[in-house]
Amino acid sequence: MTPFMAMFSLVVALGANVAPGQLTWERDYRQARQLGERLQKPLAVFVGSGAEGWTRLAREGKLDSSVNKLLADGFVRVYIDVNTESGRKLADAFGLSSKCGLVISDRTGDLQAFWHNGDLTLSELNRLLNKYGSTSFVVRTTETYAPAAPLTDAYVQPASYQNYYQPACRT
Repeated sequence: MTPFMAMFSLVVALGANVAPGQLTWERDYRQARQLGERLQKPLAVFVGSGAEGWTRLAREGKLDSSVNKLLADGFVRVYIDVNTESGRKLADAFGLSSKCGLVISDRTGDLQAFWHNGDLTLSELNRLLNKYGSTSFVVRTTETYAPAAPLTDAYVQPASYQNYYQPACRT
């Protein structure tokens, strides 16, 4: 058997173990960058904890079929497990302090298109993957996502406050 046929058989055998709709994740960031550059696909770097921590990025607790399709078709998928020492270092290098987050690069891998610390809803994730996976999208600045802050009661002090309990000051 030629080396090419042996490699082909191995790829087919390993590919058969992946269920339809199940994504494969790169664990080595450097190799993923090289792959993204070769395929001209942006990197979607999911940061989480545990064996399937990428599912915790979605507030709903799992990725739906539309998100899986967007990830499979348009991105090189990277998973960083913060439970490992190398994963913690890489998450710190990205500036991600929580147990989950998302970083999306451009197609060259040189520019960061999107950065988010924390979880996202599936609709937000779907919108972001559609936007940054588009072949026509050009990165100019890094976008971050922060949900709107809740309103809080506040008291506004008037600029001139008259004290009615004491007589006016005479100089």
